[in-house]
Amino acid sequence: MNINAGLPGVCGLNNGNGSVAWGDYDNDGRLDILLTGFSASGSIAQVWRNTRTGFVNSYVVLPGLYDGSAAWGDYDNDGRLDILLTGYSALGPIAQVWRNYIPTSNSPPSAPSDLAVNAARSALLFSWNTSTDNETPSTGLTYNVRVGTTPGGSDVLSPRSADNGFRRVPQLGGAQERLFARLEHAVAGTTYYWSVQAVDSTFAGSPFAPEKTFKLLPVVVPVTTTTLVPGDINSDGIVDQNELNTVLSNYWPNSGWLQMTNPMKFNDGYFQFALTNSTTWNLSVLVSSNLVDWDFLGPAFPVYEFYDPQGTNSPDRFYRLRWP
Repeated sequence: MNINAGLPGVCGLNNGNGSVAWGDYDNDGRLDILLTGFSASGSIAQVWRNTRTGFVNSYVVLPGLYDGSAAWGDYDNDGRLDILLTGYSALGPIAQVWRNYIPTSNSPPSAPSDLAVNAARSALLFSWNTSTDNETPSTGLTYNVRVGTTPGGSDVLSPRSADNGFRRVPQLGGAQERLFARLEHAVAGTTYYWSVQAVDSTFAGSPFAPEKTFKLLPVVVPVTTTTLVPGDINSDGIVDQNELNTVLSNYWPNSGWLQMTNPMKFNDGYFQFALTNSTTWNLSVLVSSNLVDWDFLGPAFPVYEFYDPQGTNSPDRFYRLRWP
């Protein structure tokens, strides 16, 4: 939806383009706009301040330019975003760095807490709690994850930050505003080391949280075993209640995606439940009696309800959801 911010329209000349970049130049915790290009009044380079209720021209004196590029970055590490401008101005082509002298310096956010990792379908789901920041509201923070196969390593997922959390690029964290991140294709038997940092609206990074480790272990079965039963941890061919609880603990109630609430079983074979973080998804219900062979039972709609006529008479009936 267009918020009618009042920004001047810009374009380029000679097949060029205008340029725009987000950044909190005044350290008030809100992202401002750096805008350059050719407008109705000629070439411009303007900083539009975010007032929370809208945007206003700050009238920072910058050389107007077009067919170039503009970017934020704290080149002198003083906690204030500076400006890089390149392009064509009234004096010809320029490439300039404009230093920010606002009186308020930015402070980095705190490190995230309560790091956890859980299985999520074919991937691993990292999760953490929110950080705090003196200038940027918690809802405005983004997060950055690193994963490696050595302590402090990042050979699996690079954060593009130094070991002390210093951001090497003026960008949002790779996980954006989410409090979780997924890792696909983890190798069984490999020890992984991971951590996460917060990034504020001036792209300053917090220290990394205390490092966590985990390892995926394959199921060990006797050499005579020809069939592997999913969830059968002790390889006796039966998924007992304790083993089932172990499997379910990876999905619910520890899932960062969906959590089941108010499950109910009716005597006539109807089952009803609700899911958090889901109000419009149409999900399919699959049923199995052995956790290996799954059959489509039917759709489920919020409040999710499905019918299984055998569910009231058969004790070994397992259900799972699939989207779509």
